[in-house]
Amino acid sequence: MQESKNKQKAASSVPFVHTHSKSSPSLIKKGDLATLLALQSIKGLGSRKVGWLLSQLESPRDIWSAPDAYWAKVSDPEQAPHWQTAIRETEYQAIRSFANWSWLHQTLRHTREMGFVIIPYQSSLLQTHLGQITDPPIILWAKGDTGLLLKPMIAVVGTRRPSAYAQLHTRRITRDLARKGFVIVSGLARGIDGLAHSECLRHQLPTVAVMGSGLDRIYPNEHKNMAEIIGSKGGLLLSEYPPGTPPSSHHFPQRNRIISGLSHGIIVMESGLMGGSMHTANTGLNQGREVAVLPHSLDNPRGAGNISLVVDGAAGLFTTVEAFIERLPPSGFLPEIPFIYQEEDERS
Repeated sequence: MQESKNKQKAASSVPFVHTHSKSSPSLIKKGDLATLLALQSIKGLGSRKVGWLLSQLESPRDIWSAPDAYWAKVSDPEQAPHWQTAIRETEYQAIRSFANWSWLHQTLRHTREMGFVIIPYQSSLLQTHLGQITDPPIILWAKGDTGLLLKPMIAVVGTRRPSAYAQLHTRRITRDLARKGFVIVSGLARGIDGLAHSECLRHQLPTVAVMGSGLDRIYPNEHKNMAEIIGSKGGLLLSEYPPGTPPSSHHFPQRNRIISGLSHGIIVMESGLMGGSMHTANTGLNQGREVAVLPHSLDNPRGAGNISLVVDGAAGLFTTVEAFIERLPPSGFLPEIPFIYQEEDERS
């Protein structure tokens, strides 16, 4: 009985929630939001498995009363999109025994108090770009102008220790693309990421920063002021992780798929053979994104990754902004204007 009361309490404490759905004009139910948070918090599930679970339900909240036939199907490797997507016995038990409703309620309260927005997977804000990838996030936390998610984006990525050559061209290319109407997206990291964001801010142009921590746990520390400006002056901060989540090394590869997934094209300014920039580029290639690299000389080890992508035929050389734009796929952005659902009587 107490568990049922906690579940209802958590489900009714909803902060700002973007709910504009491509498939249905109806609002996401509060119980659905609580369910999404619960599923996302269960270790080992991951976005692909959660997506498989949800694809077999009319509503996320239906999972709590799903019949045995449902569980038989989602646990069957032959019926799952991929055998690794099938639900294991331990995962089934974790879902059925979920009882951490107090944490869920606290997370929703913190989200509301900090002025963050929750964007569920049904929202056109996510479906516009991230709905096309194989492992889209189930929920994103956001701070800033969420309308940017409906605009064309270009990812600008690169090393944390860029050469003067890469710094110069990062500023120039970022500025020129942003002035042509593209929103620049990057990861708020040191080096190229920070340069791309700061160049947009310097010219009062929008930029999106995708983080590998909760929105209240800015990393690196020296980018706190930059993040505050992005989130409050026309840009957008995004995270797959709930408030209070510290940065972690395994979060950043997961973050990279969102950076590439949001983008129509990716530009690698300068990268070695290994690292986050190469991961973002390769993830983008697997997602069908256009990838270009800033040309580098053979004797510059900082640009070895750029050269490798060209030699392998995976990426083209970036020559001019105009030439890069011509290689981008047609946009096909939704003309819909998203809206915010707010329960006034539940925000006290």
